[in-house]
Amino acid sequence: MEPHLLSTPCRHCAAESGHADCLARLLAVAPSSATAANDQAMTPCHFAAQNGHADAIDVLVHASPAAATITTVRSFTPLHIAAIKGHTTAVKRLLAAVPATAAARTESGATPLYLAAQNGYEGAVAALLEAAPGTALIRASVSPAGGEWTPAHIAAIHGHAGVLKLILKAAPEAAWARDEMVSLCLNLS
Repeated sequence: MEPHLLSTPCRHCAAESGHADCLARLLAVAPSSATAANDQAMTPCHFAAQNGHADAIDVLVHASPAAATITTVRSFTPLHIAAIKGHTTAVKRLLAAVPATAAARTESGATPLYLAAQNGYEGAVAALLEAAPGTALIRASVSPAGGEWTPAHIAAIHGHAGVLKLILKAAPEAAWARDEMVSLCLNLS
């Protein structure tokens, strides 16, 4: 057993391991535990999203739709975590549960789309753009120079041509977005 699981509540363990059936039994006894958080404000839904356990996510959001909206101490929703890990099925399930979380921002302003684009996860990017194409123009304050970049900027900087293509197809105006140093995102690729 993983050492960190020794002090973790059962519901978090079941979610992290993807045991949707065990999670359903735990929630039948204590439904409010679907939104119970640990010391980092991570809920069972965050743990399920981190490991791409879409069936566990379904159980949790069925018990409490709020499970998909709770944020960590750094303002990450379960959707942010699924996106940063590239778990496309988990991203789709979370978007189906609460579509508005597509525009949720971390403390640095990153959206789930930004995080998926940064890591080159084309499936997650496509799902997020389909649900909320307007998020392609939301800037995050995460550039090393202290400026703000869009998902197109970060995809171009990391050389994720497939991701950049998806973003520009969904939001062509993203090609003209400029960062604080007046660089077009297409100049960065």
